[in-house]
Amino acid sequence: MPSFQFLEDSDGELWIGTGGGGLNKMNKATGEFLRYKNDSTVKFSLSSDFVFSVDEDIPGFLLVGTQNGLDRFDKVKGEFTKYDIYPEDKEKKEAVLAFKKDLSGVIWASSYNDGLYRLSYTNNKFESFLTEKDVTCIYEDKSGRFWAGTSKNGLQMSPDKGKSFTAYVNEENNPKSLSNNHVNSIAEDFEGNLWIGTENGLNLLKKNSTEFVKYLNEPGNESSLSSSNVLKILFDREALCGSAQTGV
Repeated sequence: MPSFQFLEDSDGELWIGTGGGGLNKMNKATGEFLRYKNDSTVKFSLSSDFVFSVDEDIPGFLLVGTQNGLDRFDKVKGEFTKYDIYPEDKEKKEAVLAFKKDLSGVIWASSYNDGLYRLSYTNNKFESFLTEKDVTCIYEDKSGRFWAGTSKNGLQMSPDKGKSFTAYVNEENNPKSLSNNHVNSIAEDFEGNLWIGTENGLNLLKKNSTEFVKYLNEPGNESSLSSSNVLKILFDREALCGSAQTGV
């Protein structure tokens, strides 16, 4: 039962999304876990036991991306509200791999097969973007630009909340292009530079630039990246930390 996602919310509670074991809340004092799982007989249960992403919406509420869609969890009531990407077809489900609440409070969700969606809380409906692209990760930078990483079509950037997108892709004869078109993760450092983890290398896109600096695994060089498949990027107060297929 692999763990997919961790969150410490504003109440100091630790939440763990798992691949098959639902959403777990850890009691830090006892080390015990409270499990929230899918139950087809309970209307307000978790949509799926495969949880890909979890984050806080507002205090008291969590957003949970699952194999069968996006849920909003009320911590006080212990109930999950389901947001269907396909409300007209109740039998059709879509995995929500990641989501992001932008600076204006709008929820963006990435699906495995059908691209990028924007959720309106006013009518609980999704608006679709990048419909032919598998969106693996999403990020909003400090200037309000929206970025979507895909599994085949590189990095997509929208400066206008989804009205238009600019694509950054690997170009065989351009050493300053993105190193690989499968993007796993996106992060921003304290200077406003973007770091992009791909299946073949870590990429730096400096603020206000369109050229990428690549960092790759170099066999025999112990000071190079441990693996070129960069899965996750995080920043602590002093440095960048990344997880690769063979370690950190």
